[in-house]
Amino acid sequence: MILIPAYEPNESLISLLEGITGEFSSSSIPMVIVNDGSEKEVSLKTFNTIRERFPNIVILTHESNMGKGAAIKTGIRFALESHYEFVITVDADGQHEAHDVKRLYQYSKYHCQKLIIGTRRFSGDIPLRSKFGNLLTRTLFNFIHSTNIEDTQSGLRYIPHSCFSMILEIKANRYELEQEVLNVCARKKIIAPPLYIDTIYEEGNPSSHFNKIRDSFLIYFVLFRAVLSGVLIAILDVIVFAIIFSQTKDADISVYLTRFLMTLLYYILLRSFVFNYKGRQFSAFIKLVTLIILNSLIVAYVLERMEPHSESTNLVYISVNILLFIINFLVQKAFIFKEKNNERNRLG
Repeated sequence: MILIPAYEPNESLISLLEGITGEFSSSSIPMVIVNDGSEKEVSLKTFNTIRERFPNIVILTHESNMGKGAAIKTGIRFALESHYEFVITVDADGQHEAHDVKRLYQYSKYHCQKLIIGTRRFSGDIPLRSKFGNLLTRTLFNFIHSTNIEDTQSGLRYIPHSCFSMILEIKANRYELEQEVLNVCARKKIIAPPLYIDTIYEEGNPSSHFNKIRDSFLIYFVLFRAVLSGVLIAILDVIVFAIIFSQTKDADISVYLTRFLMTLLYYILLRSFVFNYKGRQFSAFIKLVTLIILNSLIVAYVLERMEPHSESTNLVYISVNILLFIINFLVQKAFIFKEKNNERNRLG
């Protein structure tokens, strides 16, 4: 099924549909458009024209604007109820060529159980701002997930049936949904090699409804939330340690008691906020407790080497934990909150 989320579209959507129906003239592939609460007269006329010229295209309508992510989820829900095996998402603003949609469909036959991204090459006359934005996003994403995704912002994607339920569980409803989907698929190692497509850029991208401030913040928040969670935990950890140490003057007791009090909060944040983990909860919790114990032993060992009641105890405690942060994150991602194949299948 081809899915086109559309908010306030213009005649470029009709041109896109003409191209797609021409490319798929010999294939009976269903098409669905989600009208995400469009109100402008030109957009309403566009939808009326589509109903007249393309009677086989299903148009689903939101009463008000809910966001691109919500529109994608509405389409995914329709695909799930209609027992379709895949969804190809296509932007309505003229950013994708019809022949690339057909190429993505053909390419999916070789990677039918993976997310496929129609990957643009940011070269030539693309503005520096757009190049830098994509470079920053993909660099952060690839660093966090140890992947090599070249285009994290492309809206042309093939989504297999096994990902439908997972997408519907994601809470995001705007542009950040696409980033969330990438995060989950990267953790599951189900992103296919890229299919390179044409890069289309209109000056100012007048057909796009991407809010540069709000939507950019939401997308980068998704990327940075692992760091934000770590910073939050670190601040609370230091505060609790400082309070306990001020009362006990015993570094060992302070370390172990602090980690004991912080363990449950740490697990909940990592499971639900950072990794969105749906696998074996008890097993993951035991592994995290083991990691925390190892961390506690390391920190306690370092503090034992210091003079008793040293004024620099808090500073050393902070420094050691900063050094352990990156190591902990890599261990958590690779061994603790990594979903195995049987867990992936249950999610699908």
